Amino acid sequence: MKFSLNHKLKVFLEKYHNHITWYGVIFGIILIGQMIFFAMYLWSLSSPITSAVQQSIDSLKFLWLISFPYVIFNLIGLLLGPPKKPKPNLNDQTTKKIILRISYCTRGQNYLSLKRSLSSVARVLNQKVTVKNKKIHLKDLFKNVEVEAITDKKLPKITFPKSLKNITHFETLVPKNYHTQNSTKYKARSLHYSTTVNLCAPNIWVLRLDEESKINTDTIKGIIEFLQNRQDTEIIAQGEILYNAYQYANKITITAADAIRTGDDLGRFRLQYKMHKNFFGMHGSFILIRSDIEKKYGYDYGLNSSITEDAYLALKIIDNGWKFGWLNGNIQEQSPYSFSDFIKQRKRWFVGLTYVVRDKRIHLKHRLTLMLSRIMWAVSWTAFLITVLNIIFPSETNIWIAQIGGLIFSIYILIYLLGTARNLQGKKLGTLARSYMYILTIICIPLSTMLEAIGVISGMINSTQKFEIVKKN
Repeated sequence: MKFSLNHKLKVFLEKYHNHITWYGVIFGIILIGQMIFFAMYLWSLSSPITSAVQQSIDSLKFLWLISFPYVIFNLIGLLLGPPKKPKPNLNDQTTKKIILRISYCTRGQNYLSLKRSLSSVARVLNQKVTVKNKKIHLKDLFKNVEVEAITDKKLPKITFPKSLKNITHFETLVPKNYHTQNSTKYKARSLHYSTTVNLCAPNIWVLRLDEESKINTDTIKGIIEFLQNRQDTEIIAQGEILYNAYQYANKITITAADAIRTGDDLGRFRLQYKMHKNFFGMHGSFILIRSDIEKKYGYDYGLNSSITEDAYLALKIIDNGWKFGWLNGNIQEQSPYSFSDFIKQRKRWFVGLTYVVRDKRIHLKHRLTLMLSRIMWAVSWTAFLITVLNIIFPSETNIWIAQIGGLIFSIYILIYLLGTARNLQGKKLGTLARSYMYILTIICIPLSTMLEAIGVISGMINSTQKFEIVKKN
């Protein structure tokens, strides 16, 4: 009997190891955060408000609560559990009727980065899987797989690796004199051109990627799984993006800052897609979309869709009654190389979203949550500022504000740490090096917050439309 119980416990732990670890980390960090903030609350009792400075800081402590909706949405998303590996039925014939077009979009400047990405595509598509006791290439699970490179500049021949020779691939060169009907610019212009010159049909699905996006076996398996199980009205999907494709941790501060993006994916973004909705916008990469729907709505909406064309398209699709889905699996991308590029990137996103949420061609109810998210993003850095001032000029804090502030603080750390854990996936690092990465991620959060704030504030000061190119070579 004892042996039987021990065996059942062992089987249970092996089966649910990832879930136990995942939820243990979530509740452990939240508990520690609450304990820290309760200790700070007790410490604040010894510092009654006596000066005008303390009084001013105390009156601004409500700013700690601004990020509450953001962290709660993320927490609910994280409570969905650890990310799942895709498990498609490889014997199912659904995808044999489908053409998958893997489409990269580039200005043509970062062609070395694009070459690395195309090499990953060739490697993955030429991998063999077992189907009905036969070994076949992964690409042969589809009717056909096409690889497209949309570019504003002619790409050097070396961009396309020799390993692509047995895969249909082509370059879509956007003419310099090409103008859309509504004078749309930048990446949106290039994507719109692609939809006008390429065949689009219900059985053609497009995977939109950025020039540095590296795919893996789970990327393709996740696509197959989605296509096998989707609802008829689910015509667009997105999954997790890891920021560890190239030179990971070379700039530790930027590596730490971008960890929040992966945490976001498994939090609020996964939550909205599991609900088949779009509340918070969409990333501009790792988008799987049915080509005829993409062509129908397109990207040509003028200046309002020219910077964050992804968010505009997402709202346009949800505005017309279509549903979103979540892709199991991930892709790898890379963080900006410098602080200035990081700030430019955040500024571009903030300014782009400003134009999107103001566009009255999209129903207000579909813009509202993105509008509120943008407002929270615009002022969330003030909560960090108040925390710093409260440490310098300590004052008594209301217990409820202290506890809610502690919850927000701990969930922020949780998002960063889970993002770091996911980005460390597949990296050949020992326990000491991994521990070092987690510690540095926490230490760098103040700097990460400051960099985000600079990007947002510069976007508020100067909202002129400009699509800055981030170096990826």
